[in-house]
Amino acid sequence: MNLNFEKIQKIGSIFSIIVLCLITLSSSLTASADNGVVPLPSPTVTSVPQILNILDYVTDIVFTVVIIIAVIMFLIAAVTYITAQGDTTKTGKASKMLMYAAIGLGVALLARGIEAIITGILKTTV
Repeated sequence: MNLNFEKIQKIGSIFSIIVLCLITLSSSLTASADNGVVPLPSPTVTSVPQILNILDYVTDIVFTVVIIIAVIMFLIAAVTYITAQGDTTKTGKASKMLMYAAIGLGVALLARGIEAIITGILKTTV
C-alpha cells in the first residue's frame, strides 16, 4: 500500500470540516424547529400580531436558507483550499468564497437582529 501521508491528512481535514458543518447545520435547523414555524395568517392582515407572525415566518425561512447556503459555501471553500496545492488562483477563489459565506452569515444574523428590533418596537407601541 502506497498511501501518501499528505493525502490522508487532506481526507481527514475534509471529513472533519464536513462533520463540523453538518453539526452546525443540524443545530441551526433544530433551533429553528424548536422556535416553531407559525402558519401564515389569512390574506387580509388586520392586526399587528399578524404582521409579527408574517415577519417571524419570513425571517425563519430566510435565516435557514442562508445558513444552509453559507455552510455549503464554507465546505466548498475548504475543499478548494485543501486541494489547491499552492495554486494562487484556487486559494484566491477559496478566500473569496469564505468572505462571501461570512458576509452571508452576517446578513442572516443581521436579519434576525432587525426582526427582533422591529418586533420590540411594534409590541411596545401597541
